[in-house]
Amino acid sequence: MQVELKPCPFCGEAAELDTRQGFRHYRTGEPMEKVSVYCISCSAEISHYPGDLDCDREETAELCIAAWNRRAGDNDV
Repeated sequence: MQVELKPCPFCGEAAELDTRQGFRHYRTGEPMEKVSVYCISCSAEISHYPGDLDCDREETAELCIAAWNRRAGDNDV
């Protein structure tokens, strides 16, 4: 997936997309994977578990990218 990510809105550094970022479920401790866009410098992050949004992994990535790239003052908010 070719993505264009805006710089971090907090520190201005580069961001990366990780479509299989590991985490553990907060209740069960079960290993799971989420989609995440994060800053490589300050660790600002937006992420979603695909099952929470009733979307597949690709759709979830598109939603995370759109949310990361949205800025105050954008007309399409």
